[in-house]
Amino acid sequence: MLDCSMPTETEPAEPRRKEMYGLSFPERWSLLDIELYCFRIGHPVEAGGLGKPEHWWRVIGILYSLRNAVGNKSKYFIRNPWSEDMIVELCENRYCAFGGCGGSTKSETLALWLLVNFLANAKVTLCIVLSTSLKEARKRIWGSLVDFVRAVPSLPLKVADSMGIIRYVAKNGIVSSDRCSIALVAAEQKQAKEAIGKLIGMHNHTVLVVADELSELAESILEYALPGGNLTTNPTYQFVGLANPPGYYDPFAKLWKPKDGWTSINVDSYRWDSEYGVSLHFDALQSPNVLAGRNLYPLPGDTKNSFLPTVEKIEDAKKAEGGENSLRFWRMIRGFPCPAGQEDLIYAQADIVKFGGDQPVTWNDEAVTRGAALDPGFTNGGDRSIVYLGTVGVSKDGLRTLRYDRHVELVEDVTKLDEENRSYQIARQFKELCEREGVTPDHAACDATGAGGPFCDILDVVWSRAILRVNFGGAASELPVTMTDPTPANERYYDRVTEIWYSGKELLRSGQLKGISSAMAIEMSARKYGTTGAKKLIYVESKKDMKFRMQKSPDIADSGFILLDLCRQRLGFATVMPPPPQGQAATNAVIRTGWGGLRARLTARLNQRQNIVSNANRPPRFTHRR
Repeated sequence: MLDCSMPTETEPAEPRRKEMYGLSFPERWSLLDIELYCFRIGHPVEAGGLGKPEHWWRVIGILYSLRNAVGNKSKYFIRNPWSEDMIVELCENRYCAFGGCGGSTKSETLALWLLVNFLANAKVTLCIVLSTSLKEARKRIWGSLVDFVRAVPSLPLKVADSMGIIRYVAKNGIVSSDRCSIALVAAEQKQAKEAIGKLIGMHNHTVLVVADELSELAESILEYALPGGNLTTNPTYQFVGLANPPGYYDPFAKLWKPKDGWTSINVDSYRWDSEYGVSLHFDALQSPNVLAGRNLYPLPGDTKNSFLPTVEKIEDAKKAEGGENSLRFWRMIRGFPCPAGQEDLIYAQADIVKFGGDQPVTWNDEAVTRGAALDPGFTNGGDRSIVYLGTVGVSKDGLRTLRYDRHVELVEDVTKLDEENRSYQIARQFKELCEREGVTPDHAACDATGAGGPFCDILDVVWSRAILRVNFGGAASELPVTMTDPTPANERYYDRVTEIWYSGKELLRSGQLKGISSAMAIEMSARKYGTTGAKKLIYVESKKDMKFRMQKSPDIADSGFILLDLCRQRLGFATVMPPPPQGQAATNAVIRTGWGGLRARLTARLNQRQNIVSNANRPPRFTHRR
């Protein structure tokens, strides 16, 4: 077995040696030792080797094939096209994101990737497995890793499963330190600080990190894993994310996202370049078994079941998951964010992507207006005091647009509570932030619901009475639902909070909302709605119920919608008809009918009336909300 103290190419040659792959090895080295060494150096074909990926497969063949050479009778690994593609990308890229269906061998392939890398150079290698919790990890990648190690007792490894660590044992009996090991780290949201603390202290010449179920882990992990983070300071470093993708804005999606944006791919895409490296997508409908129409990769001793998805498993999933258009079917079978979203959710992440809500905006030469909205954490069941800053202007496309710039959390100084209570501290911080950002009081808003009323009184004293008070409670207003639907909001929506949240739907679809952050997208696409009463008025899930269900309050999204309400009330921000493409008349018959036709006629009438007013050099008799 390959030992950490093995001689290097620069040391004196032993008397008896053997030739293989164009290299000379000590006579005492086994075939496994040679394959591990060739894998470690990436011995290329042009130099007599097989290339790094093929040497990796030779190691797997020796240890885990059905006809292995080490007496393994309990844990096998079947070579398949999806695993082959993963290994090729792992050998060539620092950052890899593998997303897809269940049963695509992601976890087992990556468990073996870590194991072989560790065996090949244990003296200077640290492998880290990130998972939601130690308990859950033992059901997935860590459990597979431990099974692979225990299936071959002759491996020089010692498993301390209760501690979540696998160490190397040298021939002289010395056990490696934690710096030279395979370590399991729990990194779910509630353990984020502890996980980051461990990661910061993990250094070695070679550090490999595999984040299993990355979509469920704390996003702060990526700050240390992506370029510029603490982990990247290791001489040799690799980060790999695995998930059954639930959406477009979770931590895994950040790693998996195409360099050219989400609209550059679809569910049929298999491989693409990401901003950091490479991404693969495994769709059960494109499984090698499904494409072949038969089970090419049966489980050892069980021909009815397979190593990869089969037609039978897909059909079973359709019945179990409520059809092929359900969210869970898309996540676990298609391995891709569902394009439709859940029927009882107000917003779908797919719509934010489709209509470019998360994209930047380029302004034209007209002046822009800054705005800010505060959702105080101690009002209406909130947890955090969030300020959302935004800009309203006219884009290069001629559309009046709201760009969400960024959100800021305001935190009181507990050491100064004797001098200034929390409400005054937050109010003062809001005032100072707005002044730094060039936001005037009349372009600032605050939630006045419940305890927000007294807080707004404090804002009046600390800053100005010009601040807009936005009340989420009470009945909806009498404003039209949309530009094209004159129905009063109080005849469509049950209450004011529903009206405020729904006000962004048409604006999003018309391309007038931009810069939506991942954090806001996640929260706004998580809130449910329902209908009530004889009129079937629409209502949104209460903040209290949403917090109970999600274990998190939608404070960021609430702040973002307060900002939108400010823009609608104070800046006349509303849906407008985008100008026709250059060379195309606004009266084109394609847009003269239905919804598009109505918008075109409204725009044409507005332009005509504005021209008349301008020619007469007198103020308009009515105001059009753009």
